Parts: sequence; structure tokens; C-alpha cells
Amino acid sequence: MKCTLPCSLAAAVLASFLLASCGGSEKPTETDNTETQTSGVQEKVENASNSAGSKVDQAKEKAGVVVSDAKAAAAKQLFSTYCSTCHGTEGKGDGAAAAALDPKPASFADATWQDSVTDEHLLLVIREGGAAAGKSQLMVAAPGAKDDPELAQALLDIVRSYRP
Repeated sequence: MKCTLPCSLAAAVLASFLLASCGGSEKPTETDNTETQTSGVQEKVENASNSAGSKVDQAKEKAGVVVSDAKAAAAKQLFSTYCSTCHGTEGKGDGAAAAALDPKPASFADATWQDSVTDEHLLLVIREGGAAAGKSQLMVAAPGAKDDPELAQALLDIVRSYRP
């Protein structure tokens, strides 16, 4: 099948987002505009996390992992850098790269989806990437989460905080 210009454009956009999310740089390096966008994403993630309130606290107690403020901040940064590219800043599966993906990323704001996945399943994806759980190979493991239960829990808390 011959790839047309829209197909090539979609592939190029997806590749650029994936490369950007896998870059490893913790600081935006392009422009002040990028820093402003990153701050906006972090703010949205923080607001979503704060709105979950007692649900997140209950999940932490259940898991037996207490998340420090420093790890929560690190998780918010990781979510902004890696997860929001596909899952979106509000966890709705509408990130910039989502349009080029099939199947589409999960919407963390979908109560039915939230009910369909266990914390253990989500932690597997967070620690080892999508392929480990039969999901997309493009969904990379969160850097550092495999060997850091507190960081993995903080990322799980973010995902669960989007539940309506």
C-alpha cells in the first residue's frame, strides 16, 4: 500500500513526539514557550491530583506506600514529559500524538476503564511499559519507576486521580 502525504505526515508527527518524550532531558531546551506549556501541563496534572483528595490517600494506604512530596513532584514531571504526549494533560487519551495511534490511548477520565484495570495492572505498565501488559510497544516504562516503588505509586496515584 502506497503511503500518501497525510500518512507520511502522521508518521512524522508521531515519531517526533515519541522522540521528544524519550529524550531524557528534564529541562525544556527549545524556547520559553515550551517552558510555559510544560508549566501548564504540570498545573493541570497537579489540579487533577489535588481534586482526587481522599481517593488517592485511600489508595496509598491500601498499597502501603507513602508518597513523599518530592516523589509526587517527580511523578508529575514524568507524567508531563512522557504520559501526557498520548494520554493528554487531562488524562482523556487526547494528547498530541494520540491522533496518529491505533488503538487510541486509554482515557483515564473514563470510569468504566478505571473499573476495568487493577492497580497491579497499571503498576506493571508504569514499571515495564505497555508491551509487558499486552499494550502498545510505544508506551515506554516510566524512567526510574521499576526500581522505585514510591515513584511508581505516585504515577499510579496520578492515573487514578483522573477518575470522575
